[in-house]
Amino acid sequence: MKKIILLILAVSIVSVSFSQEKQENLDDARPQPTTNGLQSSPSEYFEVPSISFDYHDISSTGTLVINGDDTGATVTLGKEFMFYGNAYTQLQATTNGYISTDLTDTGGDFSNDCPLPLWPSTGGGARIYAYHDDLVTSVYYQYFASSPIPNPKNGSTMGASVFQWVGSHWVGSAGVDVQAYLYDNGDIAFFINGSGNEYGSGATFGIQNADATEGLTLSCDTSFGVDDFAFMIAGPSVVPVNYAWIAAVFMFIGLSVLIRKRFLRI
Repeated sequence: MKKIILLILAVSIVSVSFSQEKQENLDDARPQPTTNGLQSSPSEYFEVPSISFDYHDISSTGTLVINGDDTGATVTLGKEFMFYGNAYTQLQATTNGYISTDLTDTGGDFSNDCPLPLWPSTGGGARIYAYHDDLVTSVYYQYFASSPIPNPKNGSTMGASVFQWVGSHWVGSAGVDVQAYLYDNGDIAFFINGSGNEYGSGATFGIQNADATEGLTLSCDTSFGVDDFAFMIAGPSVVPVNYAWIAAVFMFIGLSVLIRKRFLRI
């Protein structure tokens, strides 16, 4: 009987401690492909306001994925990325400034979708709009196990998949130089180093799901007046499984068994 009581107490202490640890790390523990007790709510994306601009050029260190006009190519990510509740190991990068989960998207959508959500004129999939416009660019990709730009929301140097578009809005126009950081915890940041002197006035920044029923517009067809600008989207909230309740159930069952045995002896 003593062994049973000790076992119940041990399970309870471990479960409660694990639950508290999950709660304390809630801000940094965003949805992952294997959730380890975390339940994600994929519709709860929100903008993190007023983040600082930063830039780390990967055009000389990253992989050239695709270049040209109205085209796209598949990128194998350095680490799975959670987006609208699904884990992706590959994404489709396009020269028109957006990333799609549809690996058959040829990148021909040059008319920016505004506002979001909005069904695309061509192509499909859930999308990340880093700078959606009619662009002629070279697209680079690089994964960092420790991001050169820490997550602006919490300062963490977690891993990140970085996409960079270098080119112009149409041939011969002023330069476009834009990056998207897809952080390992599901957060997304856009850094606009050059916008072709249009400052986003004809572009879309944001995200939407594959059905175009949910989306978040950071800006569309609106000039933000300057280059060296940044946007950020926080990934979905996560709710830790309440292991304390599980511990309580075990304790209740164990005590019920002990009381039953004691009663039957009487």
